[in-house]
Amino acid sequence: MIKKPVYFYRLNDLPMNLELLISLGFGLVRIHTGNCWGELLLYDISYFRNLLYEDGEEWDNPLIGDTALRIAIYLSLMDPKFDDRDLEILINMSEDLVKSLCMCNGDKIVQQLKENFDKKKGGNNVVLFPNVKTIRK
Repeated sequence: MIKKPVYFYRLNDLPMNLELLISLGFGLVRIHTGNCWGELLLYDISYFRNLLYEDGEEWDNPLIGDTALRIAIYLSLMDPKFDDRDLEILINMSEDLVKSLCMCNGDKIVQQLKENFDKKKGGNNVVLFPNVKTIRK
C-alpha cells in the first residue's frame, strides 16, 4: 500500500473566507517555519477520506477534478477579476452536481454564483451601439 501525499494550495492576495472554505470542503493551516511564517494555506478536507491507495492506483494528481472545481467556485465568489465561463455552463447544466461538491450551504453558494455571473454579463462587458436607422429598399 502507498500513502497518498497531502497537497496544500496558496491563494495569492485573496481574502480568506473561512465559512466559504469550510462549505466547499477546505481547511486552513498556518505555516510556522521558514520564510513563509504565518502564511495560510488551503488543504482539501476530503483528502482524509481515503489515506491509503493500492499499488498501481493513480494518486499523483494534486488537483483532481472536484478539487479544481471547488477552487474555481471559491475564486469566482472571492475574486472579482476571476471569470470562469465553463463554471457558469456547468451550473446551468447541473446545479445539483455543483451542490453535491459542497459540504454544506450548496443552495446558497449556487445562488451567489448565479448572481455573480449575472453581474458580469453586464457592466463593462456590454458594447452599446448608437441608434442607427436602417434603410430598407
